[in-house]
Amino acid sequence: SMAISTSSPDVVYAATAPVHSRARVFVTTDGGASWANITGTLPDRYPVDLAVDPADDSIAYAVMSGFGSGHLFRTTDRGGSWTDLSGTLPDVPSSAIAVDPEAVPRGINSPARIAIIAITTSNSIKVNARK
Repeated sequence: SMAISTSSPDVVYAATAPVHSRARVFVTTDGGASWANITGTLPDRYPVDLAVDPADDSIAYAVMSGFGSGHLFRTTDRGGSWTDLSGTLPDVPSSAIAVDPEAVPRGINSPARIAIIAITTSNSIKVNARK
């Protein structure tokens, strides 16, 4: 998975999903000349999607697959730390995230609003709003 900042194309988040080792998340701020491993405290699951806040590229989201851990994480410092936003989402593999650029506050240092939609194995739908 890869996510490119809309405000600076030099800022890119990327994730690996190797078969025989732990998955990792990386960030570059110089267009790929160097990469920092920002996996940190993310669970040992496959990161299946990444998204960058359109108003602040130090804020990014990672969606993790698997069971038994959180599925939605946010960093506000380019991966220096991660916060689990899973809340009451069901413990089912997740596969995508989108940040609505129209819902991003302008002119203040505040994370974007996102909507999380989870479809469970019983086909029920649960929607949570996070910021």
